[in-house]
Amino acid sequence: MVVALPDSAPPPAQPPSPARTPARKVLLAVAILVFVTVVAMAGSWWYSARAVDGLEIVCASTGTSLGGGLIPTSFTISVTYGVRNPSAVSVSGEWRLSLTIGSIYKTDSTSFVAAGGGTAYPTFSFTYSTAELLAIGFSYDSQVSFRLEQSHRVLIYDFHRSVSQTVDLSQPEQ
Repeated sequence: MVVALPDSAPPPAQPPSPARTPARKVLLAVAILVFVTVVAMAGSWWYSARAVDGLEIVCASTGTSLGGGLIPTSFTISVTYGVRNPSAVSVSGEWRLSLTIGSIYKTDSTSFVAAGGGTAYPTFSFTYSTAELLAIGFSYDSQVSFRLEQSHRVLIYDFHRSVSQTVDLSQPEQ
């Protein structure tokens, strides 16, 4: 006895749903990874910029010394700043302080690291020879110009800024 099977084709195979194809899964994973990376980089840049903006000069001191023994041949001015870092990350700094008195221009650079929550004390020194002191005395116009150039590095980011000021010493402070 022979049994005849109905003449029907097997149902067509359903195409895989779009969300389940391996290529779409990989593309979705890459898109999520790119999004998370961009958000993390933007957040770390923002926090780094806030760390630099949050640096505070909490104190400044100056000192002077004469060099050359009994008859001084040089005069040194030292300037030290206290730089407080209230953020949780370390900030590396490279500062250049320029000083112009009369016709004499001097500059000094220093590097420091302000640990998170700590204070660093960068110091600058300017030495003037007797000839320079005489030149300042003869050309002195009662003005002293300062320029502070700052470069900071936090995590992988670099930030730069500068501040200039001219002080007229012939005018009393108000």
